[in-house]
Amino acid sequence: MEYYRCYVLFILLLALSGNMAAVINVVATLGRSVLLNLNYELPASSLIQWNFNGPLVAQYFTPSFHCYHQLTGRCEVYRNGSLRIDNVSYADEGDYVLNTQVLGSPDSIKSTEYQLRVYASLTAPTLRYSAGTNNPLISGTNVTLQCDAGNQSVTTYTFSKDQKMICSDSQPPCRGQYLDFTPISESDSGSYTCTIQNPVSSNTSNSLTLTVYAPVSAVTVTSNTSGALWAGQDSASLYCTAQGSAITFFWTLNGNPVSSIPPYYITQSDSPPHSYLTISPVSKNDTGPITCTASNQANSVTSNATSLNINCK
Repeated sequence: MEYYRCYVLFILLLALSGNMAAVINVVATLGRSVLLNLNYELPASSLIQWNFNGPLVAQYFTPSFHCYHQLTGRCEVYRNGSLRIDNVSYADEGDYVLNTQVLGSPDSIKSTEYQLRVYASLTAPTLRYSAGTNNPLISGTNVTLQCDAGNQSVTTYTFSKDQKMICSDSQPPCRGQYLDFTPISESDSGSYTCTIQNPVSSNTSNSLTLTVYAPVSAVTVTSNTSGALWAGQDSASLYCTAQGSAITFFWTLNGNPVSSIPPYYITQSDSPPHSYLTISPVSKNDTGPITCTASNQANSVTSNATSLNINCK
């Protein structure tokens, strides 16, 4: 009871003195210890009291300290006035007021206010396609990625492509936990991650690789010859071109697939997308029609049909 009488008298004197300092913001990690540190020197004969959201919760009066209410058994008040709280929980968030007075000197009353916020250490978020995003990713469509941190307390979201930061929070194309492509293009292909932060920790997501396909278009076949070829003697080379990305080419002769088996030789390249079909030597069965089909994850397009003029001896 003596402690509480002293506490009430202390508050009354403090209210009369009006001696209040600026609020000090302190952050703590859930389950760990936090120190509310005093920022001025105290004379040896000082009364030290800590209040939490109003009530007295800790006190130091030479030569010992006491902790009350929810801080019982998990706090310590130091001789310099600082307060350590162990095993911090969300219930410890709020306003703390430190009141000090040199005994026998009513004019020495000082008060410092602290505001404590508690954050949990963050676990890795999951980077995924947002609901409604279609896969495969087609150039010219809208795509959104989501940095899913669950129910964790996150203050900052940051997105990176190929380990280089793109944007953070409300900096376009970032929108909090979302990254918007409106629309997406082939140049957006790459490896993406997101990082979440709060005042006590940060963590980075899995990598998500985006492959953006440009639809196939403008598939054409040309031949290196327009004249007659002699069966068993001459060769023919046909060239297939297309626009798009990540294209695979397929050839047909007389409606049947052509494989790269002599006398047929097939090559292809991605930059620019094209394929060669070489027939060496040609036979009477190679007149055609010959077509080329270009395909990727977006679509397939078949070229015009072409034929060879082949003479037999």
